Amino acid sequence: MRKITLFLLSGLFIFMTKSASAQDRFFAFTSQSNVIPKGTRSLELWYAKKSGGQVFFNGNYTRIGLKMGLGKNILSAFYANLGTEALVPTEIDHTNKKVRMYGSLKKTTDISFTNELKVKILDPVANPIGLAINNEITLGSQFMRITPRLILDKRVGKNFFDFNFLAEIEKRWESETNGDVMTTQAPVVTSEIEVPFEFSMGYMRFLKGDKVGIGFEVRNHNEVFKGVGLEHSVIFLGPALHLQDDKWFFNITALQQIRNLHKSWIAPESKVLDEHQNFELRTSLGFIF
Repeated sequence: MRKITLFLLSGLFIFMTKSASAQDRFFAFTSQSNVIPKGTRSLELWYAKKSGGQVFFNGNYTRIGLKMGLGKNILSAFYANLGTEALVPTEIDHTNKKVRMYGSLKKTTDISFTNELKVKILDPVANPIGLAINNEITLGSQFMRITPRLILDKRVGKNFFDFNFLAEIEKRWESETNGDVMTTQAPVVTSEIEVPFEFSMGYMRFLKGDKVGIGFEVRNHNEVFKGVGLEHSVIFLGPALHLQDDKWFFNITALQQIRNLHKSWIAPESKVLDEHQNFELRTSLGFIF
């Protein structure tokens, strides 16, 4: 009887490990330690929307990518990204507590490409805690971004807990002219480096044989400004839904900006709407083959 019980438990463990590793995303924002098996590929379609600035902001972002399991707990992915934004440029007068507009509606479009590499170190089912390191390198027309990420997660029965710590090392460059349309001088290229960091957490309860997951995500974004230190620390919170079958999965999370936890003379308000938006929606649809 004991041997039969051990056999059934080991079979259940193998099933849970394989079903969990058939795809590696349960949340739209927070990443998991699992990687897809060697030889498995995943075609992924992403869509994100941001809205709610000081006066007006509307951003739409799409991503299409191919993810591949390389074996030895290593995953690699390549993405093509397209982002469009429409906003009214503003300047905040903190003394008089007014928002000043300068200029009319501004529209921008940016195309970029991302390479992702993830290495799984510990399994969230077999080990006391799941552990992985992940890095993304994104190159756009006016920026380059490196995003290292530490992933900690744990599955307990039908409950899944997830925690990420990430930094965004970003270098931006812009061309500036002296305003004379007849000038023959080359534009001056200015650049700046930003290093914000972020904590994110997700909880999900699985239902219907792991094919449905309901939970929430929390993000804490922290902006560091040279000469000031921590400029602001913003909390986002919202519900998350995960659906999956053998050959596909779907994730969606809607986040609302809740509060600025660290006020400074640059960001003295309870919400930060000049650098962040009030609402953000992200979805991902994947096909496994």
